[in-house]
Amino acid sequence: FLRIQKKYLRPEAAIILPCLGLGISTFVMQASESVISVCFNASLLRYGGDVAVGAMTILTSVMQFAMLPLQGIGQGAQPITSYNYGAKNVDRVKKTLLGISLAYSVSFWVILQCFPALFAGIFTSDATLAAFTAKALRIYCGSLFLFGIQIACQMTFVAIGSALCSVIVA
Repeated sequence: FLRIQKKYLRPEAAIILPCLGLGISTFVMQASESVISVCFNASLLRYGGDVAVGAMTILTSVMQFAMLPLQGIGQGAQPITSYNYGAKNVDRVKKTLLGISLAYSVSFWVILQCFPALFAGIFTSDATLAAFTAKALRIYCGSLFLFGIQIACQMTFVAIGSALCSVIVA
């Protein structure tokens, strides 16, 4: 039996600081995306009107289709990455996580570039908004194929305990 005692519940800097350091990269990435989204929406409302703001909403939703699976793959692979890094199997780590993430992001990018109207049509039946969004999707997601590398690198740095590198990549 384990007894919960007050002396074991005190926060220890040796435990909390590394956790904060490793979690800050995800915070930086999410915070920067939020700030960019607010700036985009304010500018689009002023210069593009309601259609542009509606298109931006669809663009960010489509981007989530790409980013959430990549983040899930990266977070799911973190224990495997940590284990293989500790066991000095660095080549194994590079081949699995980077390969899967890159294959997903490139595949999604190709489909998106070939069929942007399909993705726009998922979110709206308004022909004007769908046409505007389809053109904008190709531009907005033009470098999406690189996100597989970025997410894989960021998650790998978290998994191996390199918080500073993870923040820089984020």
